[in-house]
Amino acid sequence: MYIVTKLSETADYLKKKALQSDENEVINSEPNTYYKELFDRISLGEGQAQQGWMYLFNNRELMMLAEYIYVGCNGQKERIDALMSVFEKSERFDYIEKMYCMWQKDFWKDEKYSGLFSVICNNHNLTEHFKGKYGIHPQPIADADTSDAMVLYYNEQAGQACDGSYSGYENMLKSFGLVEEGTLYRECIKRYMFICNGRAYMEMGVEKVTGFLAELDNDDKKLMIRNMLMVMDGFQLKCFVSVVPVFRNVIGNEGTEVYEKLVGSLPKQCQDRYLIMQNQYLIYDILGKNERSDFWMGYAEKGIVRVHESTKTLMMEFPTFTVIEFCHEEAAYFFNNEYMKEVVNHNMPAFETEKEMEQWLYNNTEWSSDKDHQDHWRKAHMGNWQLDMKSYMGHYLNRR
Repeated sequence: MYIVTKLSETADYLKKKALQSDENEVINSEPNTYYKELFDRISLGEGQAQQGWMYLFNNRELMMLAEYIYVGCNGQKERIDALMSVFEKSERFDYIEKMYCMWQKDFWKDEKYSGLFSVICNNHNLTEHFKGKYGIHPQPIADADTSDAMVLYYNEQAGQACDGSYSGYENMLKSFGLVEEGTLYRECIKRYMFICNGRAYMEMGVEKVTGFLAELDNDDKKLMIRNMLMVMDGFQLKCFVSVVPVFRNVIGNEGTEVYEKLVGSLPKQCQDRYLIMQNQYLIYDILGKNERSDFWMGYAEKGIVRVHESTKTLMMEFPTFTVIEFCHEEAAYFFNNEYMKEVVNHNMPAFETEKEMEQWLYNNTEWSSDKDHQDHWRKAHMGNWQLDMKSYMGHYLNRR
Protein backbone atom coordinates (compact mmCIF):
# COMPACT_ATOMS: atom_id res chain seq x y z
CA MET A 1 0.00 0.00 0.00
CA TYR A 2 2.85 2.33 0.87
CA ILE A 3 4.55 1.68 -2.48
CA VAL A 4 1.37 2.41 -4.47
CA THR A 5 0.78 5.64 -2.51
CA LYS A 6 4.39 6.66 -2.90
CA LEU A 7 4.34 6.08 -6.65
CA SER A 8 1.03 7.91 -7.01
CA GLU A 9 2.41 10.90 -5.13
CA THR A 10 5.52 10.77 -7.26
CA ALA A 11 3.49 10.70 -10.46
CA ASP A 12 1.40 13.70 -9.39
CA TYR A 13 4.53 15.55 -8.36
CA LEU A 14 6.26 14.87 -11.64
CA LYS A 15 3.20 15.86 -13.69
CA LYS A 16 3.16 19.24 -11.98
CA LYS A 17 6.91 19.54 -12.40
CA ALA A 18 6.65 18.73 -16.09
CA LEU A 19 4.05 21.45 -16.65
CA GLN A 20 6.24 24.02 -14.94
CA SER A 21 9.49 23.09 -16.74
CA ASP A 22 10.99 24.27 -19.97
CA GLU A 23 10.57 21.36 -22.38
CA ASN A 24 13.69 22.40 -24.29
CA GLU A 25 15.85 22.30 -21.18
CA VAL A 26 18.28 19.38 -21.15
CA ILE A 27 20.56 19.09 -18.14
CA ASN A 28 22.78 16.05 -17.72
CA SER A 29 22.88 15.66 -13.94
CA GLU A 30 23.05 12.71 -11.59
CA PRO A 31 19.70 11.75 -10.03
CA ASN A 32 19.25 12.43 -6.33
CA THR A 33 18.18 9.82 -3.77
CA TYR A 34 14.49 10.39 -4.41
CA TYR A 35 14.80 9.87 -8.16
CA LYS A 36 17.04 6.85 -7.67
CA GLU A 37 14.32 5.21 -5.58
CA LEU A 38 11.76 5.91 -8.28
CA PHE A 39 13.99 4.66 -11.10
CA ASP A 40 14.79 1.55 -9.08
CA ARG A 41 11.11 0.74 -8.80
CA ILE A 42 10.48 1.34 -12.49
CA SER A 43 13.38 -0.95 -13.36
CA LEU A 44 11.86 -3.65 -11.14
CA GLY A 45 8.52 -3.36 -12.91
CA GLU A 46 6.62 -1.58 -10.15
CA GLY A 47 4.03 1.08 -10.84
CA GLN A 48 2.33 1.80 -14.13
CA ALA A 49 3.49 0.55 -17.55
CA GLN A 50 6.92 1.80 -18.48
CA GLN A 51 5.84 3.76 -21.54
CA GLY A 52 3.52 5.78 -19.32
CA TRP A 53 6.45 7.23 -17.43
CA MET A 54 7.72 8.94 -20.58
CA TYR A 55 4.88 11.42 -20.41
CA LEU A 56 5.47 12.13 -16.72
CA PHE A 57 9.14 13.08 -17.06
CA ASN A 58 10.46 16.36 -18.37
CA ASN A 59 13.69 16.60 -20.35
CA ARG A 60 15.91 17.03 -17.32
CA GLU A 61 14.37 14.00 -15.64
CA LEU A 62 14.66 11.90 -18.77
CA MET A 63 18.36 12.72 -18.95
CA MET A 64 18.71 11.71 -15.31
CA LEU A 65 16.96 8.46 -16.19
CA ALA A 66 19.35 7.91 -19.09
CA GLU A 67 22.31 8.48 -16.77
CA TYR A 68 20.82 6.14 -14.20
CA ILE A 69 20.45 3.32 -16.71
CA TYR A 70 24.24 3.14 -16.74
CA VAL A 71 25.16 4.22 -13.24
CA GLY A 72 22.44 2.51 -11.26
CA CYS A 73 21.76 -0.79 -13.01
CA ASN A 74 25.29 -2.21 -12.88
CA GLY A 75 24.89 -3.99 -16.21
CA GLN A 76 21.81 -6.01 -15.12
CA LYS A 77 20.06 -6.72 -18.41
CA GLU A 78 16.51 -7.03 -17.03
CA ARG A 79 16.68 -3.67 -15.28
CA ILE A 80 18.31 -1.97 -18.27
CA ASP A 81 15.60 -3.35 -20.57
CA ALA A 82 12.85 -2.10 -18.26
CA LEU A 83 14.23 1.43 -18.16
CA MET A 84 15.08 1.51 -21.85
CA SER A 85 11.49 0.63 -22.63
CA VAL A 86 10.50 4.03 -21.23
CA PHE A 87 12.22 5.47 -24.30
CA GLU A 88 11.80 2.83 -26.97
CA LYS A 89 8.08 2.10 -26.55
CA SER A 90 7.29 5.75 -27.11
CA GLU A 91 9.93 5.93 -29.89
CA ARG A 92 11.79 8.80 -28.26
CA PHE A 93 14.85 8.22 -30.41
CA ASP A 94 16.32 11.59 -29.49
CA TYR A 95 17.04 10.27 -26.01
CA ILE A 96 18.55 7.08 -27.38
CA GLU A 97 20.89 9.31 -29.37
CA LYS A 98 21.74 11.37 -26.28
CA MET A 99 22.49 8.16 -24.42
CA TYR A 100 24.63 7.02 -27.33
CA CYS A 101 26.72 10.19 -26.99
CA MET A 102 26.91 9.84 -23.21
CA TRP A 103 28.05 6.24 -23.52
CA GLN A 104 30.99 7.20 -25.74
CA LYS A 105 32.69 9.14 -22.95
CA ASP A 106 33.14 6.05 -20.78
CA PHE A 107 32.54 3.24 -23.26
CA TRP A 108 35.43 1.27 -21.79
CA LYS A 109 33.58 0.73 -18.49
CA ASP A 110 32.30 -2.67 -19.54
CA GLU A 111 30.33 -3.46 -16.40
CA LYS A 112 28.20 -0.31 -16.74
CA TYR A 113 28.16 0.59 -20.40
CA SER A 114 27.98 -2.63 -22.35
CA GLY A 115 24.20 -2.85 -22.53
CA LEU A 116 23.36 -0.06 -24.97
CA PHE A 117 24.11 -1.79 -28.26
CA SER A 118 22.52 -5.01 -27.06
CA VAL A 119 19.30 -3.14 -26.38
CA ILE A 120 19.40 -1.42 -29.77
CA CYS A 121 20.21 -4.65 -31.61
CA ASN A 122 17.30 -6.48 -29.99
CA ASN A 123 14.75 -3.85 -30.97
CA HIS A 124 13.80 -3.64 -34.65
CA ASN A 125 12.66 0.00 -34.53
CA LEU A 126 15.81 1.12 -32.73
CA THR A 127 18.00 -0.83 -35.14
CA GLU A 128 16.36 0.71 -38.18
CA HIS A 129 16.60 4.18 -36.67
CA PHE A 130 20.27 3.65 -35.85
CA LYS A 131 21.02 2.54 -39.42
CA GLY A 132 19.13 5.47 -40.87
CA LYS A 133 20.72 7.99 -38.54
CA TYR A 134 24.34 6.81 -38.59
CA GLY A 135 24.63 4.71 -41.73
CA ILE A 136 25.92 1.60 -39.95
CA HIS A 137 24.31 -1.39 -38.32
CA PRO A 138 24.69 -1.51 -34.52
CA GLN A 139 27.11 -4.31 -33.76
CA PRO A 140 26.35 -6.60 -30.80
CA ILE A 141 29.53 -6.90 -28.75
CA ALA A 142 30.38 -9.45 -26.08
CA ASP A 143 30.55 -7.72 -22.70
CA ALA A 144 34.05 -8.93 -21.89
CA ASP A 145 35.46 -7.47 -25.09
CA THR A 146 33.48 -4.25 -25.30
CA SER A 147 36.28 -1.68 -25.23
CA ASP A 148 38.66 -3.20 -27.79
CA ALA A 149 35.90 -4.59 -29.97
CA MET A 150 34.04 -1.30 -30.23
CA VAL A 151 37.17 0.58 -31.31
CA LEU A 152 37.95 -2.11 -33.89
CA TYR A 153 34.37 -2.05 -35.13
CA TYR A 154 34.27 1.70 -35.73
CA ASN A 155 37.81 1.75 -37.07
CA GLU A 156 36.95 -0.91 -39.63
CA GLN A 157 33.64 0.69 -40.61
CA ALA A 158 35.20 4.14 -41.04
CA GLY A 159 38.17 2.71 -42.92
CA GLN A 160 35.94 0.93 -45.42
CA ALA A 161 33.73 3.95 -46.01
CA CYS A 162 36.30 6.76 -46.22
CA ASP A 163 38.93 7.61 -48.83
CA GLY A 164 41.83 6.77 -46.52
CA SER A 165 42.75 10.38 -45.78
CA TYR A 166 42.80 11.72 -42.23
CA SER A 167 40.02 14.24 -42.86
CA GLY A 168 37.91 11.58 -44.57
CA TYR A 169 38.36 9.20 -41.65
CA GLU A 170 37.58 11.92 -39.11
CA ASN A 171 34.42 12.97 -40.97
CA MET A 172 33.26 9.37 -41.22
CA LEU A 173 33.61 8.84 -37.46
CA LYS A 174 31.53 11.97 -36.88
CA SER A 175 28.90 10.77 -39.34
CA PHE A 176 28.56 7.63 -37.19
CA GLY A 177 27.56 9.89 -34.31
CA LEU A 178 30.90 9.81 -32.50
CA VAL A 179 31.58 13.00 -30.57
CA GLU A 180 35.05 14.56 -30.49
CA GLU A 181 35.08 14.87 -26.70
CA GLY A 182 34.24 11.18 -26.31
CA THR A 183 36.83 8.57 -25.37
CA LEU A 184 35.63 6.30 -28.18
CA TYR A 185 36.38 8.96 -30.80
CA ARG A 186 39.87 9.58 -29.41
CA GLU A 187 40.66 5.87 -29.30
CA CYS A 188 39.54 5.46 -32.92
CA ILE A 189 41.70 8.39 -34.04
CA LYS A 190 44.71 6.63 -32.52
CA ARG A 191 44.08 3.73 -34.90
CA TYR A 192 43.94 5.84 -38.04
CA MET A 193 47.24 4.39 -39.25
CA PHE A 194 45.57 0.97 -39.37
CA ILE A 195 43.28 2.05 -42.20
CA CYS A 196 44.90 5.04 -43.95
CA ASN A 197 46.04 5.09 -47.58
CA GLY A 198 49.52 5.01 -49.06
CA ARG A 199 49.66 8.76 -49.53
CA ALA A 200 49.04 9.27 -45.81
CA TYR A 201 51.92 6.94 -44.91
CA MET A 202 54.18 8.89 -47.28
CA GLU A 203 53.17 12.19 -45.64
CA MET A 204 53.96 10.78 -42.18
CA GLY A 205 57.35 9.58 -43.32
CA VAL A 206 59.44 6.51 -42.52
CA GLU A 207 60.63 7.71 -39.12
CA LYS A 208 57.15 8.45 -37.75
CA VAL A 209 55.62 5.24 -39.10
CA THR A 210 58.51 3.15 -37.77
CA GLY A 211 58.20 4.80 -34.36
CA PHE A 212 54.47 4.15 -34.27
CA LEU A 213 54.99 0.48 -35.18
CA ALA A 214 57.50 0.12 -32.36
CA GLU A 215 54.89 1.20 -29.79
CA LEU A 216 52.26 -1.35 -30.86
CA ASP A 217 51.73 -4.82 -29.49
CA ASN A 218 52.30 -7.73 -31.87
CA ASP A 219 48.67 -8.16 -32.94
CA ASP A 220 48.30 -4.47 -33.75
CA LYS A 221 51.58 -4.53 -35.68
CA LYS A 222 50.12 -7.27 -37.87
CA LEU A 223 47.03 -5.17 -38.56
CA MET A 224 49.08 -2.13 -39.54
CA ILE A 225 51.54 -4.11 -41.67
CA ARG A 226 48.69 -5.80 -43.49
CA ASN A 227 47.11 -2.43 -44.25
CA MET A 228 50.42 -1.02 -45.50
CA LEU A 229 50.87 -3.95 -47.88
CA MET A 230 47.28 -3.58 -49.06
CA VAL A 231 47.25 0.16 -49.80
CA MET A 232 50.83 1.13 -50.74
CA ASP A 233 52.00 0.85 -54.35
CA GLY A 234 55.44 -0.34 -55.44
CA PHE A 235 57.05 3.09 -55.36
CA GLN A 236 55.69 3.86 -51.89
CA LEU A 237 56.88 0.53 -50.50
CA LYS A 238 60.34 1.10 -51.98
CA CYS A 239 60.51 4.36 -50.01
CA PHE A 240 59.81 2.32 -46.86
CA VAL A 241 62.30 -0.44 -47.64
CA SER A 242 64.18 0.23 -44.38
CA VAL A 243 61.09 -0.97 -42.46
CA VAL A 244 61.40 -4.51 -43.88
CA PRO A 245 63.27 -5.84 -40.79
CA VAL A 246 60.30 -4.82 -38.63
CA PHE A 247 57.93 -6.57 -41.04
CA ARG A 248 60.05 -9.73 -41.09
CA ASN A 249 60.38 -9.77 -37.32
CA VAL A 250 56.59 -9.69 -36.95
CA ILE A 251 55.39 -11.92 -39.79
CA GLY A 252 58.45 -14.10 -40.36
CA ASN A 253 59.58 -15.59 -43.64
CA GLU A 254 57.65 -17.32 -46.38
CA GLY A 255 56.43 -20.73 -45.26
CA THR A 256 55.81 -19.83 -41.63
CA GLU A 257 52.27 -19.97 -40.25
CA VAL A 258 52.06 -16.25 -39.50
CA TYR A 259 53.44 -15.30 -42.93
CA GLU A 260 51.00 -17.53 -44.77
CA LYS A 261 48.08 -16.29 -42.71
CA LEU A 262 48.89 -12.59 -43.12
CA VAL A 263 50.64 -12.26 -46.48
CA GLY A 264 49.07 -15.35 -48.03
CA SER A 265 45.60 -13.87 -47.57
CA LEU A 266 46.48 -10.72 -49.54
CA PRO A 267 45.69 -10.30 -53.25
CA LYS A 268 48.41 -11.65 -55.56
CA GLN A 269 49.61 -8.19 -56.58
CA CYS A 270 50.10 -7.23 -52.91
CA GLN A 271 52.09 -10.40 -52.26
CA ASP A 272 54.27 -9.64 -55.28
CA ARG A 273 54.90 -6.08 -54.10
CA TYR A 274 56.02 -7.33 -50.70
CA LEU A 275 58.39 -9.84 -52.33
CA ILE A 276 59.92 -7.03 -54.40
CA MET A 277 60.20 -4.86 -51.28
CA GLN A 278 62.12 -7.63 -49.51
CA ASN A 279 64.37 -8.05 -52.56
CA GLN A 280 65.15 -4.34 -52.52
CA TYR A 281 65.94 -4.39 -48.82
CA LEU A 282 68.36 -7.35 -49.10
CA ILE A 283 70.18 -5.80 -52.07
CA TYR A 284 70.81 -2.60 -50.11
CA ASP A 285 71.49 -4.43 -46.85
CA ILE A 286 74.21 -6.70 -48.28
CA LEU A 287 75.70 -4.51 -51.02
CA GLY A 288 75.10 -1.05 -49.57
CA LYS A 289 73.88 1.87 -51.68
CA ASN A 290 76.30 2.08 -54.57
CA GLU A 291 76.67 1.51 -58.28
CA ARG A 292 76.56 -2.24 -57.83
CA SER A 293 73.31 -2.29 -55.86
CA ASP A 294 71.77 0.21 -58.28
CA PHE A 295 72.41 -2.29 -61.07
CA TRP A 296 70.64 -5.11 -59.24
CA MET A 297 67.72 -2.94 -58.16
CA GLY A 298 66.73 -2.94 -61.81
CA TYR A 299 66.15 -6.69 -61.57
CA ALA A 300 64.46 -6.79 -58.14
CA GLU A 301 61.07 -7.44 -59.74
CA LYS A 302 62.20 -10.43 -61.81
CA GLY A 303 63.41 -12.93 -59.21
CA ILE A 304 63.79 -13.80 -55.54
CA VAL A 305 66.67 -12.33 -53.53
CA ARG A 306 67.96 -14.07 -50.43
CA VAL A 307 71.11 -14.35 -48.37
CA HIS A 308 73.01 -17.64 -48.29
CA GLU A 309 72.92 -18.46 -44.58
CA SER A 310 76.41 -19.87 -44.13
CA THR A 311 78.27 -17.43 -46.38
CA LYS A 312 76.16 -14.26 -45.98
CA THR A 313 76.44 -13.94 -49.74
CA LEU A 314 73.66 -12.38 -51.80
CA MET A 315 71.83 -14.89 -54.00
CA MET A 316 69.38 -13.85 -56.73
CA GLU A 317 67.25 -16.68 -58.02
CA PHE A 318 65.48 -16.37 -61.37
CA PRO A 319 63.33 -18.97 -63.15
CA THR A 320 66.21 -20.78 -64.92
CA PHE A 321 69.36 -19.46 -63.28
CA THR A 322 70.77 -18.00 -60.07
CA VAL A 323 73.37 -15.29 -59.51
CA ILE A 324 75.96 -15.42 -56.74
CA GLU A 325 76.88 -11.80 -56.07
CA PHE A 326 80.49 -11.75 -54.84
CA CYS A 327 80.82 -7.98 -54.77
CA HIS A 328 84.06 -7.86 -52.78
CA GLU A 329 86.04 -8.40 -55.99
CA GLU A 330 83.35 -7.05 -58.34
CA ALA A 331 82.68 -10.56 -59.57
CA ALA A 332 79.33 -12.30 -60.00
CA TYR A 333 78.68 -15.91 -60.92
CA PHE A 334 75.74 -17.09 -62.99
CA PHE A 335 74.82 -20.76 -62.72
CA ASN A 336 72.16 -22.91 -64.30
CA ASN A 337 69.55 -24.02 -61.78
CA GLU A 338 69.17 -27.39 -63.46
CA TYR A 339 72.81 -28.34 -62.84
CA MET A 340 74.02 -26.32 -59.89
CA LYS A 341 71.13 -25.27 -57.65
CA GLU A 342 71.24 -28.10 -55.13
CA VAL A 343 75.03 -28.05 -54.91
CA VAL A 344 75.23 -24.32 -54.28
CA ASN A 345 72.26 -24.09 -51.91
CA HIS A 346 73.33 -26.87 -49.59
CA ASN A 347 77.09 -27.28 -49.86
CA MET A 348 78.64 -23.90 -50.58
CA PRO A 349 81.07 -22.85 -47.81
CA ALA A 350 82.15 -19.34 -46.86
CA PHE A 351 84.73 -17.66 -49.08
CA GLU A 352 87.06 -14.76 -48.46
CA THR A 353 88.26 -14.21 -52.02
CA GLU A 354 86.97 -14.47 -55.54
CA LYS A 355 89.58 -17.11 -56.36
CA GLU A 356 88.29 -19.42 -53.62
CA MET A 357 84.75 -19.05 -54.95
CA GLU A 358 85.80 -19.75 -58.51
CA GLN A 359 87.89 -22.77 -57.55
CA TRP A 360 85.00 -24.24 -55.58
CA LEU A 361 82.61 -23.77 -58.50
CA TYR A 362 85.18 -25.34 -60.83
CA ASN A 363 85.55 -28.37 -58.58
CA ASN A 364 81.79 -28.87 -58.19
CA THR A 365 80.71 -28.32 -61.78
CA GLU A 366 79.34 -31.20 -63.84
CA TRP A 367 81.68 -30.84 -66.79
CA SER A 368 80.75 -31.97 -70.26
CA SER A 369 83.06 -34.26 -72.22
CA ASP A 370 84.79 -31.28 -73.86
CA LYS A 371 85.17 -29.49 -70.53
CA ASP A 372 82.61 -26.87 -71.55
CA HIS A 373 80.96 -25.20 -68.56
CA GLN A 374 78.99 -22.40 -70.24
CA ASP A 375 75.67 -24.14 -69.70
CA HIS A 376 76.53 -24.61 -66.04
CA TRP A 377 78.05 -21.33 -64.84
CA ARG A 378 79.60 -18.10 -66.05
CA LYS A 379 81.56 -15.34 -64.40
CA ALA A 380 81.06 -11.61 -64.82
CA HIS A 381 84.64 -10.40 -64.68
CA MET A 382 85.83 -7.51 -62.60
CA GLY A 383 86.73 -4.42 -64.55
CA ASN A 384 83.99 -4.89 -67.14
CA TRP A 385 81.38 -6.34 -64.77
CA GLN A 386 78.59 -4.05 -65.94
CA LEU A 387 78.89 -5.17 -69.56
CA ASP A 388 79.29 -8.82 -68.62
CA MET A 389 76.43 -8.87 -66.12
CA LYS A 390 74.06 -7.00 -68.39
CA SER A 391 74.93 -9.35 -71.25
CA TYR A 392 74.42 -12.47 -69.13
CA MET A 393 71.19 -11.22 -67.59
CA GLY A 394 69.77 -10.54 -71.03
CA HIS A 395 70.97 -13.92 -72.29
CA TYR A 396 69.46 -15.93 -69.45
CA LEU A 397 66.26 -13.96 -68.96
CA ASN A 398 65.39 -14.28 -72.64
CA ARG A 399 65.89 -18.05 -72.62
CA ARG A 400 62.88 -20.24 -71.94
